[in-house]
Formats: sequence, C-alpha cells, structure tokens
Amino acid sequence: MHPLHLFLASCDAAPDEAIVLQGDIVYSRRDLCTLAGNLTVGLEAHGVNAETNARILIVLPNSVDLIALIIATWSLGGLPMLLSPKSTEQQQTLIEQNHRPALSVDVKRSSLLKEHKGEIGDIRPTADDDASVIFTSGSTGAPKGVVQTGSTLTSGSTRVAQSLAYRRREHILVPIPFAHDYGWGQVLSSLVGQHCLVLPEREILPDVTRAINQHRPSVFAGVPSLYAALLFGISGFEKADISSLRIFSATGSVFAPKIRTALQDRAPDAKIYSNYGLTETYRTACLAPSDSTDHDGTVGKAISGVQIKVMRPNGSDCAIGERGEIVHIGEGVFDRYLDDLENTDKIRTQVDSKPAVMTGDIGVLDKYGFLTIVGRQDRLIKSMDIRINLADIEDAYAMLDGVYSVAVLGTPNLELATVVLTAIVVLETNANAQHVRRAANKTLAPHMRARQIIVVDELPRTPLGKVDYPALQTLIPSLT
Repeated sequence: MHPLHLFLASCDAAPDEAIVLQGDIVYSRRDLCTLAGNLTVGLEAHGVNAETNARILIVLPNSVDLIALIIATWSLGGLPMLLSPKSTEQQQTLIEQNHRPALSVDVKRSSLLKEHKGEIGDIRPTADDDASVIFTSGSTGAPKGVVQTGSTLTSGSTRVAQSLAYRRREHILVPIPFAHDYGWGQVLSSLVGQHCLVLPEREILPDVTRAINQHRPSVFAGVPSLYAALLFGISGFEKADISSLRIFSATGSVFAPKIRTALQDRAPDAKIYSNYGLTETYRTACLAPSDSTDHDGTVGKAISGVQIKVMRPNGSDCAIGERGEIVHIGEGVFDRYLDDLENTDKIRTQVDSKPAVMTGDIGVLDKYGFLTIVGRQDRLIKSMDIRINLADIEDAYAMLDGVYSVAVLGTPNLELATVVLTAIVVLETNANAQHVRRAANKTLAPHMRARQIIVVDELPRTPLGKVDYPALQTLIPSLT
C-alpha cells in the first residue's frame, strides 16, 4: 500500500497517539492530520490540485510541518521532493531549473501555508504511484533526484523494522535530516509503522542530549560521525540518562572500532546495528549485534527481500573474497532518476530477471554472506602505475599514530603523468604534519604516500555526516 493509506488508517485507529515529540510540544496523529489539512488548503490556494500532478520542493528542517506537508502533497496527487535546507543556493537553483517544481516551500512559506484552515485532499495514491524524491548528496556531481514508489517505501520501512527488531511502538530519536534517505526512512517508520519520532529542537549536540533526557527515546537513528561528536565532543551525552535507549543504529559509513567500542561502553545493554544502502536501494545490508564481534568491519548481510552480489566488469560473479562491484538485487530498487533516464539506465538494471542497482561501490563477500565495503569505483586511481582505491590509502593513514581522521584526494598531474596524493588530516593532541609524514614514509608503500599533508581542525561533512570531498578539493589548489 501507499504510505498515505496506512497513516490515515492509524489516525482512525489511534488518533491521540503521539507521533512527534519536539521540545515541550506533543503532536498526536490527529494533530498531524489537522495540520496537513491546513497545508492542503494552502497548497490549493497556490494552484496545486489533482489535475496539476504538482511537484512540491520541500526545503525545511526536521519538523512536524515537513511531515504534514508531505501528507498534504500526497492528498492532492502531488509528488514531494525533499531537499536539505543546508543545501547551497546553487544546488537549489539547479534543481528548480531542471525539475520545475510547482512550488518551493521554505520555513517562511510554510508558515503562510498553514494559516489556512481545511481538510486534506481526496486523492489516495496507489502503491505504484511516485511517492517521493530524495536528492543524492552530489558528492560526485550534480544532485540527482531518486524517485521511489509508494510500495517501495512501505516495503522498505517494514523490512528495515524487521531487521532492527523494532517492537510495536518505538520512540525514535532522529537528529539526522529528513531530506536524506536515512532520515526519510525514520519518517516512514512513523507513518507506516506507527512509531513516534523524537526531534531535537535545534541541530546542535546539547539539544540531542536534552531530547534524550526529556523524551526517553528507545531507538537512536544516527551516523558514525554524529556518535563520535557526542562521545568525544562537548555535548553532555556523557551525563545523559540513556537507560531508555535499547537500539543505536547507523548508516552512511562503517563504524570505526574506536567509535563502536566507546558507544558500547557508554551503553553496555544497548544493541548497535550498522546498516548499508544507497538512496537508490533504500536499504541493502544490516550488521546485527550478534554478528558484530565475529564480523566487525563488515556491513552485515542482505536484509529481507534483498540479494547481494559482487560482480566483475564483464558481469560474471566474483569468487568468495574477490573484489568487485556490489550489486543490490530485489526489493528496494528505485524507480528512476527524476527527468534523467540516461543516468537511470547506467545503474538500474536486471539481474537474474529481478530489478537491480549497480551501486558503484567496491566490496567483498565472505563465505557466510557478510559484505565488506572496500571503496568506490569512482575513487580508483593509478599511483606510480599501481591501481589502488583512495579508501585503502585513507585506511592506511588512519592507522598511523597521531591521526584522528583523514581524507585522501588524488589530483592528476599531466606533467608527471601521474596522480598526486593529498592527505587531509585531523590530528590528535601533540601530533603534527611532520610526525605523520615520517610515520607514512616508515610504514606505507611508496605509491600510498601522500605528497601533501594538510592539517585541518575537522573534515567538512555533508548533512548526513559523510566526508564532503568537493569541499576538501578547494583546499588543494592554494597549496600546490
């Protein structure tokens, strides 16, 4: 079914159940439905109706307004397109030019829309109708709009809840943006699975801690970089009452052992789940707590409804332990890139007569089906005529004494007909660039040594916590 049907059914069954907790305000399912009705009338006042098949670009921070606007858009037969309010003005302009939304809704416009009064629309989309557009981060190019149908969203939310062993009604702390696939998945959990969302009032670490103390969530949906900031930064997390939290889940990147160990030490009775998937696949794999000791460093096994293959460039299956491109097969496959069939055809395909996504990630499967992410195809380079993934070099530098975190970039040098490596590092106390260089020269092969080492206070990251490589690239020209 389409998520709208399931949400409305839950409103009828339990109208007074809380669906969003933020600060001192509690929003019930009835409250959310009322707000969605007001926003529906506001959209209609701007010419949005069942005949327009309108695309609505939603550029809002995590809030009940954002969720209500999605419901309102669905009820008018429209397509919600979620964009992070942290996106640049250039990114939003490109999206508006390329995809022509009928309306772009920011905080100011949302306030005006909800001044109207009324009911939600009469349209009830089918399972096969387009239900959402989430834009990729654009870390390797312009953001692409990933279109998912209603049935894919409902199925994905249900299967993920099974993987994480959710109970009937969880309170899920969500400090990550709804405009990214992992945050969007939490919204769907509240609409499809009847769970309640706990939202920090502001996007700052102390407010995450305050939300824990005030609303007693049972699930924390985060990313490794956020957990690291809470554990090692100034957040108040070390004194928070986290006894209500029984599940910590993460996606975006693999848990570094240091972070996982510190989090487990802080919450010894909680279960920690690692997840892997693209915006284009909803969710692919999950590492359950029971497997984390024997299979640490992997992202787990395929979740229900998904098959994982690792394939060679010629389309044949890799042997156990052989590196190749990770292919997601089965449930969760996106419908298409919005207005971009050319790029859709590059990664959406059929394998064994089932829909599949060529992820572009390089990985290895072991004999038990556990998947290890090695890197990205687009991060493969040749250094000193040796083919290597930049992720491998990052892993090597991360092991050096004094290095807290690191990102490595490769810049082609036409004169030398090679790639110049630059390591951008965050250092531990008392370390310096010369210390790192000496350690690298002593322990790393020549083709893995960075010609430049740039020290920064912190690595720039996307709103979901991934390293922002385009932002790092701007540091290099001024230093070469």
